[in-house]
Amino acid sequence: MKTIADLNRRWWYRLVKVIYIFLLFSWSIGTAIGIYFILEPKFDNENSYITCENGENYKLEENGIYLYSPYIGIYDEMKIEELCSAPVKLTAEEYEQRYGEPPPSYYEKIKPVDFKPLNPPDYELVSIYTERNWFATIGYILLAILGWLLFFEIVRRVFYYVVLGSLVPKKNA
Repeated sequence: MKTIADLNRRWWYRLVKVIYIFLLFSWSIGTAIGIYFILEPKFDNENSYITCENGENYKLEENGIYLYSPYIGIYDEMKIEELCSAPVKLTAEEYEQRYGEPPPSYYEKIKPVDFKPLNPPDYELVSIYTERNWFATIGYILLAILGWLLFFEIVRRVFYYVVLGSLVPKKNA
């Protein structure tokens, strides 16, 4: 066997070609999908903020809250509740309307006073995400595919050298 035509007459060589092409395409597509998900938009801790029921907004990073996803852990939740439980001014009627019971006896009934809410405060996390960098995503995908093509071409040439004795074998005799 000295030419590619001689190899093409063998069933095992045709099987090797099918496996070669399958691996080339599947690894290229798998790498492209992996890069797409690795370079996805990320949670932006610096610009995300909390809106409390009392109307106040607090930036996460400025208040020592470091989230890397929109899920809040117990330690960060305690910090947020502390931020949002700032005193609120309510009249006795507003207090009773909100909590369904009359205010404590020491509560002044005429003018609003400061008090800390009895229940944990309500808040909303406003999540901001970075945008996907399509230029970098497409660039890395193309670079990865070129890398796989180069790798598979080297494997092909080594195979020809081992089986046929030449890096660039003749196609026909």
